Amino acid sequence: MNYTLKSLTVWNLFRFPTSPQDIKFPNSEILIVGQNEDTEGSDSNGSGKSSVLNAISWCLLGEVVKDISVSDVVRRGEKEGGATLVLANDKEIHTITRMRGEKETLLYSVETSKGITEYTRRTPSQTQEEILRNFHLDPKKYFTDYTNTIYFSSATINGFASKSVSNAERMQLLTRFVNADRFDLATLRAKEIYKSEKDSFSLVNSKIEEIHGNLPDGIADFDIYEQAVDSELIEQNTKKEEWVVYIAELNCLKDAVVSLKDARLKIGTLESILKSISIDKETLATANSEFARVKAKADEIESELNQTDSIAVADRLKHEDENLTYFVKAEASLEEKLYHTKKQIEKHLSCPACTASLYLGHDSELHQIDIEKQKALVNDYELELEKLVSARSVVVAAIKRLEKNRDEYRKLESQLETAKHDLQTIGQVQLRYAAKDLSKEDEIKAEIELLQSKIESHKDIDEGSLLSDLKKAETTLGEMNEEIGGLKEIKRSIMTWKASLKEYKKEADKHAKAYKEHYFWVEHFPLIKQAIIDSYLPIFESRINHYLKTLNTQFSVRLSLTRQKKTGGFTQEFQILVMDENGIEREYETFSEGEMRRIALCVGFSLRDIALTRNALPFDFVKIDEIVDGLDNTGIQEFFKLISTLHGQKFIVSHNEELKQLFSNIITVRRRNGVSRIEANYHVDA
Repeated sequence: MNYTLKSLTVWNLFRFPTSPQDIKFPNSEILIVGQNEDTEGSDSNGSGKSSVLNAISWCLLGEVVKDISVSDVVRRGEKEGGATLVLANDKEIHTITRMRGEKETLLYSVETSKGITEYTRRTPSQTQEEILRNFHLDPKKYFTDYTNTIYFSSATINGFASKSVSNAERMQLLTRFVNADRFDLATLRAKEIYKSEKDSFSLVNSKIEEIHGNLPDGIADFDIYEQAVDSELIEQNTKKEEWVVYIAELNCLKDAVVSLKDARLKIGTLESILKSISIDKETLATANSEFARVKAKADEIESELNQTDSIAVADRLKHEDENLTYFVKAEASLEEKLYHTKKQIEKHLSCPACTASLYLGHDSELHQIDIEKQKALVNDYELELEKLVSARSVVVAAIKRLEKNRDEYRKLESQLETAKHDLQTIGQVQLRYAAKDLSKEDEIKAEIELLQSKIESHKDIDEGSLLSDLKKAETTLGEMNEEIGGLKEIKRSIMTWKASLKEYKKEADKHAKAYKEHYFWVEHFPLIKQAIIDSYLPIFESRINHYLKTLNTQFSVRLSLTRQKKTGGFTQEFQILVMDENGIEREYETFSEGEMRRIALCVGFSLRDIALTRNALPFDFVKIDEIVDGLDNTGIQEFFKLISTLHGQKFIVSHNEELKQLFSNIITVRRRNGVSRIEANYHVDA
């Protein structure tokens, strides 16, 4: 069961206001007329009556059929607009809401006896796919199918009715309706691919020729070129090996010359070593002699020291020092006594009462003394003092003698220490020279003789000539290496060229195959198109004559195609021949405009029939836009006869106000102050 339109709600689309405009549709003919109150004398032009049809197609398919682009559907000055469309059959109710603002929103649900199923997906494009899937519409040509079968416009009629339309343009219209225009696109695409592949083939061939341009004169292909390079490489490598051997020999001679220089240097070094050994031997002999001399002296001193009792000398010196101390003290004590005694004698006092002698003592007391006894005591003291002085002189002489012995002993000890130190120093020298290997003198002399013999054996080598020959040989080898490197580079290039040639030839074969295949389709797509048109032409002619008969006209139509050859193919022209009421076959353009329009009306309905046979859409409604306009009363009557043969809802958009008398269901779109509002006057089926 096909779907009919149940209702449309629209807001802020085209010129419709913000307040939703609701329309419920009956299952019959609906006339859509308009009134433009903003522009005097414009009648219904610009009122927005076609916007109703645009709103239906935009909400259902996201496309509009005329007058405005999809990007401009929102009413000027508003940020968002939208529409809700309800379609139904006996089992399902489909509700689609499409809104456009900063981004597009699409909501879609289907209601059945089991409930409501939501088909709204994450993005509008995914939701649109659900709509196409549920209505079984071809995702590649759904809108073309829609305009060919659902939307019947004056453009289709004018495509045949106008005298300015050529047969070629009529041919294009027929081609579109039988869906054969896709073969024009296919042919164009095949030509593009053919040209692209042929250009690619030429480009690859130019690359192949460019690579072949690398071949030397007289060489036919890269295999021969590679063999020649390989032979040259073998020859050059053989010569290189000979030069490498020659350079090795020269380097050996060069090394020999260098070794002679080294030998001379080494002889000088060895002679220095010999001289050093001689000096070291002399130094060691002197050290040994000096060591023996110092050792003998040390032994002599040590013997003399051993004969001297240094401890006894020290003890005696200590004893004599003690004696000297005693005599010095005794002398001092005796001198003091002598002094005091003499002083008593010299300073004695006489007692006034008697003749006794008195002396004032240290205690400030007077003491009686005997002067004579004191004088005798002075003599005794002086004699004793002389003895003490004589004894002290003996002790002092002994001390000096002992001190001399002690000093001599100490001097010997110092001399012994010095001798021992000298022996240690000389011993270190002996050890240092003893550590040296002074026994290799003969060995070094033998080595010097050997080196001198080697120098003598190579004395005829001319170092300058040798180095010159070596430099020339190395230069020649370098040039050969460069030549070999160049040959190897050519070898690598040949391999690269051969690989590229293989790929290019493979690519050229691929492009050749492709452009030949597509050239086949360039020739045969038009033939397929022609076959399709030829197959539909009898049906098309039959349907036109059927509708002419329905209109009770005495006309009949004969359709034919003529072909004309041209460079690269042929062209086709579409011809309409009409048999008039007198049985005379005339060209279509010879009839009056009214007669042409009636014939074109039948052609238009026939085109729709053909489109329906190829693209049966699941919609039970047709939108007829301004086809009636321009018809006379007879034509209008005949038009109504034709649409009465159509099944389902019919939406007729017209400028003709007189048509209101013929319709019970009328939608008026009234424009006032730049806003279009919808007024419905009809009976909606239950």
